[in-house]
Amino acid sequence: MKEYLNTCLELAAEKHPVILMLDSLDQLSGDDGGLQLEWLPKTLPGDVYLILSTLPEEKYICLPKLKVSI
Repeated sequence: MKEYLNTCLELAAEKHPVILMLDSLDQLSGDDGGLQLEWLPKTLPGDVYLILSTLPEEKYICLPKLKVSI
């Protein structure tokens, strides 16, 4: 799935800029690395932008993971 997401973003960005908005990351399932954000690409193709939101509490895991990766 992770590789497929990267491929889709690359193909879409060839035609026009892409803005991907993902709200409430803290509500993802902990299964399969959902809360660990393993599925998020480490690098983005040119003209691809991510807007992400999560609750700030450390217990949700997402914000500390985002702080490390950004």
